[in-house]
Amino acid sequence: MLEELDEAITKLNNKTDVDIHLVGFKKYLDKITVNINLSFYDEEEIQEEWQIVCEDIGTHRFEYDVFEEWEIFSEHELLWNYNKEWGEIFFNGRTNSTTEVIGELYKTHNGNTKGYIPFGEYLNYRIDTLLDGGFGLFAKGPLNLLDSYRNVLTKYGYKTTVLPLHYRNEQDYRTDYRLLVMGNSYVVAKNFSAHKVIG
Repeated sequence: MLEELDEAITKLNNKTDVDIHLVGFKKYLDKITVNINLSFYDEEEIQEEWQIVCEDIGTHRFEYDVFEEWEIFSEHELLWNYNKEWGEIFFNGRTNSTTEVIGELYKTHNGNTKGYIPFGEYLNYRIDTLLDGGFGLFAKGPLNLLDSYRNVLTKYGYKTTVLPLHYRNEQDYRTDYRLLVMGNSYVVAKNFSAHKVIG
């Protein structure tokens, strides 16, 4: 996987702190190649150039920045679309404090997703229109998040029903997708490998 890159960084770190520069990426079909340079802290000279190849990719975000370490996760909020069972939540009822309900749903969402997933990502429509409508499909998404929505809605007097989505079978959410985080950048993929280009 990425052991060779890890060893190279450790070896350079034995001399002084190493900065990892994300300098480019290229996407082709279901693969992304990320270009990184290793340099000593506060020095411009490039010590080594590497490519990280990410295959069978999912969501990703890149920022050209400098970071000191990378991590791979098999459990993370950004993996919920790949490894959690999904469902739908339906609701019925009205409240006198729609704004309060929205505020608490927002806080609950951000508390559960740590800000990685935008509020509204799984909602069926604009939240104020949904709640003012009084009934219908509220959201479709990972069951663990829908349960937190249900708690808020129930607290404000809404009746709710959560149903699993049967078109996603067990294999759909028992995946081997993992998340590679590099500073503010990340890639969800099934396979990662690193290759030294120069150095």
